[in-house]
Amino acid sequence: MIRFLADTWRDAILRPVAMAAPNSSVYIEIAAPDFRFAIALVLAVLVLISNRKTRHRLTVWLPSLALFALVFLSFIPWMQTTGNGRYFMPYLILIGPLCIALINLMQNTAGMKLFLVVAVLGIQGFALNLNNPWRSWDAWTWIPWKDAPYLSIELPKEGLGVNVTYLTISVPTFSLAAPLLPASSRWINLGTFGPMDEDDQLSVYTPIRKALSEGASLKLFMASAPRSMVKDTDQPDQNAINAIAPHLEGHNLRLKIPTRCQLLKSKSMAHRAFFYGNETPAEKARIIEQSGFWICPVEYVRGPRKKKALLSAEGIMAKRMFEKMEKICPRFFNPGQQHVEARPPGFYRRYGGSDSFLVATISGHLYFKYDRTLNPQLIGTAEAVLAPGFAFDCTKFKGRAGLPWEREI
Repeated sequence: MIRFLADTWRDAILRPVAMAAPNSSVYIEIAAPDFRFAIALVLAVLVLISNRKTRHRLTVWLPSLALFALVFLSFIPWMQTTGNGRYFMPYLILIGPLCIALINLMQNTAGMKLFLVVAVLGIQGFALNLNNPWRSWDAWTWIPWKDAPYLSIELPKEGLGVNVTYLTISVPTFSLAAPLLPASSRWINLGTFGPMDEDDQLSVYTPIRKALSEGASLKLFMASAPRSMVKDTDQPDQNAINAIAPHLEGHNLRLKIPTRCQLLKSKSMAHRAFFYGNETPAEKARIIEQSGFWICPVEYVRGPRKKKALLSAEGIMAKRMFEKMEKICPRFFNPGQQHVEARPPGFYRRYGGSDSFLVATISGHLYFKYDRTLNPQLIGTAEAVLAPGFAFDCTKFKGRAGLPWEREI
């Protein structure tokens, strides 16, 4: 995923300042502005100004200088890897003490230092209030961690078997369950790999295909759906099976028939239950009781994958345009990730790694659509895109390009 990675050196260098913007998707999905890194840079300048005529022993400055270097040099590997705030947590914690340490180095009165500390706390407190994690209706929480264990699952007394390969098909994958199951279990998130064209499959998929075709015990692991259970049982009904099947078919998989899923009840998942106004108390109680996870046996289907319908002339043209953009901007459009799908007014191909997709219209125009923009961006006509000398600046995609306050919607 390149969701949080900067596209230019300028964007990467200014990331400490960009993190202060009250936008989502700067370094985390939710709106979580963080002023402290920009404040630390300002405080560092003030420290130099206030100490310009004062000489201090290096031992006085060394701890703060080391912490400053550690925090800001950590941006280099962070911006080269993910740019995702969840992998930057140690430094999101250290930046607070660094701000206090810088204030302490200033040549000011104790009262002024106290004022600056309160000001920094107040400014960051305002940022925290913009997305208060303690407001239940505004918190980004899938499962509340109030009581032990961190994920409640009722495991069967007879165990779940060893050397099982568990398959997940959704995001989130509920990977917190993995440590609770036997250590010999293997896990594959099929949601990472879309229904790729068989001829375009990436090399990274080769070990996945091998594991699926040779797996002696394949089982689907997914959240249960109490409203989609056969009456008076805990088994998925036909609607649930029909919804699951497309996620497996693209990998030559299917649920074993007859379907015999095992329900692992979970109080943690019960917290995520929702109810409709016309549901009876008994139905609501049943939904809570049957909240948890399904573990369903899956089998690998030998033989060639079911062929998709041949594309029309317009579809073939669309695929050629998609492949051309995949060569020009492979970072955004990873080749062979998805089928070419029909969608009014033409065809599209989804690129989950960059939160975007390309749309080719029947009229012969190619558009880029970023998930966080309202309108698509015209790339060009089919004639222009397929021309030998066609080029496109891959750092200028609307909705993603530039600093947060420069992005268009």
